[in-house]
Amino acid sequence: NIEDSDKNIKLATYTVSNVTIQATSSRNVTEVTVPNTIASYPVSAVSFRNNSTLKKVRYQRPAVTDNAFYQCTALEEVILEEGVTSIRDHAFYGCTALKKVHLPDTLTDIRQIIFLNCSSLQSAIIPRAVTDIESYMFYGCTALRWLYIDGNYNANSYEFSGCNSLEWIRFSDSVTEMHSCGLRDCTAKTIIFAGELPTCTDTEETLTCFGSAETVYYPADSASWAKLAAEWDSKSCELKPYRTGFSVDERTTTRLQGTFVPETHPEDPALVVIAAFTADGKLAAVDCLQYDPDKVPVYSVEMRGIFHGELQYKVFWMSQDSYLPRIAA
Repeated sequence: NIEDSDKNIKLATYTVSNVTIQATSSRNVTEVTVPNTIASYPVSAVSFRNNSTLKKVRYQRPAVTDNAFYQCTALEEVILEEGVTSIRDHAFYGCTALKKVHLPDTLTDIRQIIFLNCSSLQSAIIPRAVTDIESYMFYGCTALRWLYIDGNYNANSYEFSGCNSLEWIRFSDSVTEMHSCGLRDCTAKTIIFAGELPTCTDTEETLTCFGSAETVYYPADSASWAKLAAEWDSKSCELKPYRTGFSVDERTTTRLQGTFVPETHPEDPALVVIAAFTADGKLAAVDCLQYDPDKVPVYSVEMRGIFHGELQYKVFWMSQDSYLPRIAA
């Protein structure tokens, strides 16, 4: 056995082939970095199960093992670094103090019951490379306010049960398929789709179940959504289109108006900056909005100037003291 006094962890089962990292019960572990290797030996397993003092984890190993942080009741922040590809079953089950999780772009595999009963978790961004989301992922996350799902979503049961504070979910344009019951237990008041109306994997029909949503936003130029909207007769859920760009005819105008949804959703933006460009790439107008993480990310914009012809907009997320130089660049 080898003890690392700097990290307050115990390295057990240290053999010529691998290392297992396991928290001690006699030390007050508050913050730890889990490496991929130690002294050139690969870390084969990690267990901090039932630890009551650990508050922050930075994780570098490719896979977060089963039950790795099971019921770590003091854990508040988890940073999975680039290179992490998998989160196994029950990895953060019952981490009741967990507020913030960073999931890397390299993440592809998320197993079941990952964040069950993480009752302090407020938001999450699911990366684009994730191919599936399994059952019970956010079950019992009572403080969860919003979700941005960039990866494929094909779950079918209890992903959002008990998420009573959920305000909105955003699905990226990469979400093209979904189980017909995938949103059955969803409590979000607003759902935003960036792409075409998803096809149901179990029925091969288009999606018509949106849980408890009062408003569903969809791209105005989507033919599949327009067809559903024309046939939609629900009084409890309204389908609303949003524009994906500005366009004016050859006549000169002095005002542009549009409603849009940003293509991405960074974890900690301060300002939302919208810039309109002409066909030859010249900046035509710019508008700036204060970012509010508690509001649905659907923005109504009005720009004034002298415009004509086709225009496209770009969305910039940045801090208050840096957005003007970056727009100019």
